[in-house]
Amino acid sequence: MALTSISERPWTSVRGRAPGLAGLSCGVELHVAGALVGVMLIEESGEVRIVDDCAVAALIALDCHETLIGLLRGDLPPIVAHLQGRLKFEGDADLALRVLFGLQDGSPWAAFHEAEGAS
Repeated sequence: MALTSISERPWTSVRGRAPGLAGLSCGVELHVAGALVGVMLIEESGEVRIVDDCAVAALIALDCHETLIGLLRGDLPPIVAHLQGRLKFEGDADLALRVLFGLQDGSPWAAFHEAEGAS
């Protein structure tokens, strides 16, 4: 599936260190409402950013953009989102959960505020 243009995905320009992800080195594909929106690339140092493509170990599928931003910011507990049916995994679900829990320990998206009505 084609990605939306970068101007429609301002959260993809956010990058930085997530202390809870230090020691991981992987890619996690992100899907919202069935569409690929990017791949979270995690470096062993804990640096994280969104890229258009790389090798992935897991896929995180979300119901909507608000759920994605809540998880990226570390505001939405992943277990709650999963139990509510807003979050599903494919591939290495343990790794995907570790990534989402790692973002709760500090995330470069924590200060991100999306514009009203952005998708």
